[in-house]
Amino acid sequence: LQLVPTSAPDLIASLFEGACDLVPGGLAATPERALFLHFSTPIAEHDVEAVGATGSAATLAALDAVTVTIGVVEGSAEQRDARRALPKAALKTFESQAALGEALARKEVQAAVVAAPFSDIAAKESGGAFSVLATPLARRRESLAVRRGDLEFLAYLNTWVQARVDEGWLAEKQARWFTSLEWLASAAR
Repeated sequence: LQLVPTSAPDLIASLFEGACDLVPGGLAATPERALFLHFSTPIAEHDVEAVGATGSAATLAALDAVTVTIGVVEGSAEQRDARRALPKAALKTFESQAALGEALARKEVQAAVVAAPFSDIAAKESGGAFSVLATPLARRRESLAVRRGDLEFLAYLNTWVQARVDEGWLAEKQARWFTSLEWLASAAR
């Protein structure tokens, strides 16, 4: 296994151009992306949520105003979700989750639109300064992605996903890493 560090906006290009063979997660299957990649059977499902200063904008309607700036990761499916759900708000793009989180902490944006569990992590790590909007903007599935034309590898991945679903392994990992967040306390130490 060779891991290839890649920024979020460059994931698809890295796979398409052959710098890597697989994007193992964090990539939502969309019709536009399917023009360049093959997507496996979904491996996870998550909410797309807004996280912002506690008590500031508690509803989607409050965030959807021309005076509100929403942060998103550039090129992400969450960017499209934010544009669709919050058409009046100004969107400010960032290259990574980390840069987006820093901008939120510095109050450069009133809220960030991210996939769970990043929203929950931001709220938990803020010590109460941030909270997650009660209403999700969207529900999204994530898949493994491979280059177009790599149908044998895609068939293998779909079989692997189905076997992991059948044995409960994917549900167990989803609960541990994306629902309980118990690992967050030990990671902070």
